[in-house]
Amino acid sequence: MSKKESRKQRKLRKAKERRQAEQAIKEIQFYSQFVPTVELRTPEEVAAWLNNDDN
Repeated sequence: MSKKESRKQRKLRKAKERRQAEQAIKEIQFYSQFVPTVELRTPEEVAAWLNNDDN
């Protein structure tokens, strides 16, 4: 009986890990839209990027 409980616990743990990984991917995809795709070296470049509505 303990082997079945162990399998059940393992299955639940794997499902939890999978959900956490999926949530992490969603968060990365969401926050990546706020990361510039160009190199910004000066405060002026950063300000221009932040003020650009196309980003």
